[in-house]
Amino acid sequence: MNGFIDQLIINFSRGIEQLELTTHSHFLLREDGVLIHHHNVEKLSIEPSAISALMAGAWQASFAMTAQLNTNHALQTPFRMSFDNSLSGIYILPIVLEHRPYYLGTIYQQTINPGALKSKLRSLVNLLADGTLESKLPKTNTKPNVNQREYLFKDISDDEISAVFSKVES
Repeated sequence: MNGFIDQLIINFSRGIEQLELTTHSHFLLREDGVLIHHHNVEKLSIEPSAISALMAGAWQASFAMTAQLNTNHALQTPFRMSFDNSLSGIYILPIVLEHRPYYLGTIYQQTINPGALKSKLRSLVNLLADGTLESKLPKTNTKPNVNQREYLFKDISDDEISAVFSKVES
């Protein structure tokens, strides 16, 4: 992976946590449907890579139909795709990063306020696109637990941790 994708995955994961979106299934994918990263997909019956491809295909098909709208305003305003009922659904948002299109897809179930969820997802997309995620989200508390007596690793640097996980693929 390259540094951009690594940082994107970190920011994506951090944003999900900070915006309290952890109970839903999220997918970050390229325009061609290749899955970059996913979150909370264990309960889904379809493989994450297949869901990613289906989301990209649904987006492309829907976007092709927008040619029927024949308005400049419709094509200038970012679209979002929603297939849902009052509690559950699929929501897909476009995001342009480094001049390339990507998508953030979410599958949610038994959500009491889907509107609030969608608003948080739009915020996440805006923060990722602006590159301002780290400066706008509160930092997590990283102070060590003073009662903790043993550590799995001692004196390990961030670079060493990054090297360990650099070969791990999602």
